[in-house]
Amino acid sequence: PKGNLHDIPDEAFDVVEKKLKDSGVGVYCFGSTIANWGKKIDDPFDLSEVERCIPRMKRLGSKYVRIMSYAVREGEDQMEEERFRRLREITNRFLDAGLQPVHENCMNY
Repeated sequence: PKGNLHDIPDEAFDVVEKKLKDSGVGVYCFGSTIANWGKKIDDPFDLSEVERCIPRMKRLGSKYVRIMSYAVREGEDQMEEERFRRLREITNRFLDAGLQPVHENCMNY
């Protein structure tokens, strides 16, 4: 199946990992969809992508992961307090695991 490395099923990730290792290809950074423009800040907060991403990054020896800062909302209220609370939690999960999140500012913060 096609998808991001942190989203594909475990069996598919195992295949990808083997093919990468067999061909000597490394993965410097995961280009994740964590907190990207397709996710609304007022949706329930879910860390499942982060929790799947961390062990997969470690298996591939990746040290960096791209994160974003949620979709821009209509109007003035961008829910900054909640937005930054979530980003701190996401960031801390990666840092606690010895991994470095990097922020892509494609639309907002």
